Amino acid sequence: RTLVLTTAEGKVEEARPFADQLAKKVPNNHNAKLLQAVTSLRGKKFAEAIAHYEKANGSPLHDLSKALVTAWAEFGRGEVDKAVAILDAAAGQPWYSVYTDLHSGYILAAAGRSSDALSRFETAYQPNRNAVLLAVAYARALSQVGKMKEVQQVVDDFTLRFPDNPLMQRTAQAIASGKPLAANIRTSTEGVAAALSDIGLIIGQEGSLEISAFFYRLSLYLQPQLAGGLSAMSFGNVLEANNRFEEAIEVYESVVPESAYRKPALLRAAISLNRLDRADEAEKVFEEVLGGSEGKDIQVLIAYGNMQRGRERYSEAADLYSRAIDQLDEPTRQDWSLFY
Repeated sequence: RTLVLTTAEGKVEEARPFADQLAKKVPNNHNAKLLQAVTSLRGKKFAEAIAHYEKANGSPLHDLSKALVTAWAEFGRGEVDKAVAILDAAAGQPWYSVYTDLHSGYILAAAGRSSDALSRFETAYQPNRNAVLLAVAYARALSQVGKMKEVQQVVDDFTLRFPDNPLMQRTAQAIASGKPLAANIRTSTEGVAAALSDIGLIIGQEGSLEISAFFYRLSLYLQPQLAGGLSAMSFGNVLEANNRFEEAIEVYESVVPESAYRKPALLRAAISLNRLDRADEAEKVFEEVLGGSEGKDIQVLIAYGNMQRGRERYSEAADLYSRAIDQLDEPTRQDWSLFY
């Protein structure tokens, strides 16, 4: 319990001695072995990370994380084919395949094997077209082999459904520069961070906050700004859903200004501050988002207006809604509530 809760608080270095003690008493304890492996990986001690994880076992999610972490550690040692073979051999649940294909693609792309990586990304992407990380990975892989028409199709297809996604917007801007896109996961620490963030999300959706936080904290320990801040956003959402607003605000505010998800992270922080009845602080955050914005702010203005309306500051709310209306290109039926 101490190991899990200390890690879930973000104190990974403090949790390592507890992991070492627990691993001696229970050599196959997954949480202890995972934390040992992650701290070794951060120090680029890849063989040590693999050795830590060899005896661990647990639930299907634990088995998946073991395969992903071990594969990335092998990649760190230069064993690309061995890393891919570990993922191909991962057995347990049918849904493993999207993660093993995605991370096989990441590993092959990082190794410069663009055609092989493209095949893996396409397999993962086609049944999961709404996942931004899959869409971005697939677009980048297509770019690497010169299929720029297909790249644009992937971007347009995703943007049609999710026009305001910050990560895809950044990708579209990079494509417009005319240069081939580099792989978005290039190192073992980035790969393991991405894997642990995905598992944290799965567990969080199942309602287990402590273990979800355990995985997210390990992910952010390796790469605090993973996917332009998407991992931190995802973790903050899990904390918010469990009414842990103070912690959510801290995580949202950790997203740095240059990250793709800085603006939506601050927006969520402002909403959480309002839920804690810290309206003055929330206003400052809203104003920070609006002041530093380069594009349209319709959703920010609506959220800000909703806060003011909820506090019976009707004049201020009306002004904010009017500013949002002014930013509409052409009002549609779905905008009726904003006018109302």
